[in-house]
Amino acid sequence: MLFPLSKMIRQVISMTMDALLLTLVIYGIFWLYLLSPGYFETTLSQLNAIKPDTLEYRRFFTDLYHSCFLLAIFIVLVGKVGRSICSLFFKKEERGFSLYPSSTLRRKMTSQDIQYVASHEAGHLLMYAALGQLPPSMKVEVKEQMDGTTNLGYVSAFVSKRASQSRLFVEWQMLTTLAGREGESILLQDNSLGSVQDNYEWFNLASVYLKNHFEGIFYIEPMSSFEFNANEEKLNALKAKQTQLLQTFFSLNLPIYKQLTSMLIEKKILYGDEIIQFFQQVNITFPEGFPFPFGRFEKFSDEWLVGEEYGEINHIIDKRLGQNS
Repeated sequence: MLFPLSKMIRQVISMTMDALLLTLVIYGIFWLYLLSPGYFETTLSQLNAIKPDTLEYRRFFTDLYHSCFLLAIFIVLVGKVGRSICSLFFKKEERGFSLYPSSTLRRKMTSQDIQYVASHEAGHLLMYAALGQLPPSMKVEVKEQMDGTTNLGYVSAFVSKRASQSRLFVEWQMLTTLAGREGESILLQDNSLGSVQDNYEWFNLASVYLKNHFEGIFYIEPMSSFEFNANEEKLNALKAKQTQLLQTFFSLNLPIYKQLTSMLIEKKILYGDEIIQFFQQVNITFPEGFPFPFGRFEKFSDEWLVGEEYGEINHIIDKRLGQNS
């Protein structure tokens, strides 16, 4: 179910508990300050001036606690909003294969490991053929040894510098996030557990996409079970539709996909110029309804013509995966 009610309730309870604990901390710090050697006598005399068991006495401590609680709520909310903003501005744009559950043991990858990771990354990479151009700084890697992270492979391409995105680009992104696992299914008739982050990113992209009603009514803030279930049906239908499109795409280009996977298994690393040359040499067929974010093209270009809107990545960003591309 989309945005399960139980998850929202858990978040509210967690934030409330954090606020209560923080209230006690602030309350304790306040009294620690008032009862410090420099203020002890003044505080004691002020308290003595208030008669116990009176409305004024109870109001003093009630107001004090409420003030601490409100301050704690404010701090918790600011922290929540701050983390959300940071996640938007510091989102990593590298897509790759990683382990789930996470493992940081440093061990050498087996031949079967490399085959699974290579097929996953080749699936992501083949989707970039629909762009018609790529930055020379692009890089794809299948690691030969675990390096203390959960990342076993990745495709590092470019990041969007646009304040807005087009429908076609988001449709391409969603297909790209799903292509790693779908490629594995077609080539290996099996799947690794390396698509966790891919699925996470697809869900986020699909939610925003559907909220724009490209596939009909989608409840932006569902309140009832009916609305939650309706949204879940839309998500499942969109994923099924895109999965079918990917299956057709891989079926039409199976020899090319196998060749790309073999190149990754052999070389472990492919750079931008190699990828561009590969896409120029092969004849990739796109099924009807396939998105072309940068427009249709006759020949894959040598130049990166959209650098002002999409910046290059010149360094490796470790990312926990199963993420897109």
